[in-house]
Amino acid sequence: MNFHFIGWLTDYDKMLVSHLSTNFDCKLSNFSLFHRIVLALGGNKYFRNIAQRYHDKMLWKIAKEVKVGATIIINEHFSVLPILDMLDNEKILIFRNTIDFTDEKIEKLKNKASLYSFEKRDCEKYSITYLPQFLLFDPHLYNNDIQYDFYFLGLNKGREIPLKKLVNVLTLNDLSHHVIIKEIPDSLIKRGISTLPFNSVFKKVSYLDNLKMLSKAKVVIELTKEGQTGLTLRAVEAKALGLMILTNNKSLENYDSFHSGVYYNDFKSESSLNQTIENMMKDGLHKGKVTKEFLDEYSVLESFKSIN
Repeated sequence: MNFHFIGWLTDYDKMLVSHLSTNFDCKLSNFSLFHRIVLALGGNKYFRNIAQRYHDKMLWKIAKEVKVGATIIINEHFSVLPILDMLDNEKILIFRNTIDFTDEKIEKLKNKASLYSFEKRDCEKYSITYLPQFLLFDPHLYNNDIQYDFYFLGLNKGREIPLKKLVNVLTLNDLSHHVIIKEIPDSLIKRGISTLPFNSVFKKVSYLDNLKMLSKAKVVIELTKEGQTGLTLRAVEAKALGLMILTNNKSLENYDSFHSGVYYNDFKSESSLNQTIENMMKDGLHKGKVTKEFLDEYSVLESFKSIN
């Protein structure tokens, strides 16, 4: 079995490739910095056609490198259909979630490839194959001292207001927190800045730095986007590090390993949040220990061996 990664490879993707390379044949086709800048400019109507032509040219170049029968992992939804149209061989496609896809696009994809997704509800809805979440790190290497009670890192995407409500509640209860909300570049200039390696405003926190900060908390805050369901990577990572979870994602109830240490709230009112926080405090904010069974269940190699 061989895997071909296409798109912008993050620290997380590079770690995944490193793990898979020990057992499988892996190839990378990473979009260059210039490619990123061109696509960022494509958000402007005057540059859209130029950006699209350049993007298609790069995809054609990548398509020639894809081996017959390769399992393709693409991070950017706008690259999925074009790259599949350029390939003649049988294809397997893995994507993080289908939240950016229309029903029509999913049906088109099903006619072109065998689909896998980490979103269990989406798999049931579209009759595609579920791929379990997995871990890419050894939790025992992140046994850091506690520095704060609650931790959140994520893009704004409408999360700022509910998170402010939670911060107010945490402050009233004398609980410490480390909340990092990253802004989304929403204009041509901002998108251009975001592609530069030395920018600080839109600079992403590396995957390893996120793990280090996560391991210093007792509770992770998970605030999923509307329509997002299933077991998230954030929840798996938190559980592996022994953290409690405060989330609006009720679908975690469907996973046996997440029946304890998980607290639900819709983040809509401070009074409701306060009640949930009080319940957590009564149970005792703490970090637990991860079991070998949990680590085996979410092993990256076991997860990818299920692909056929």
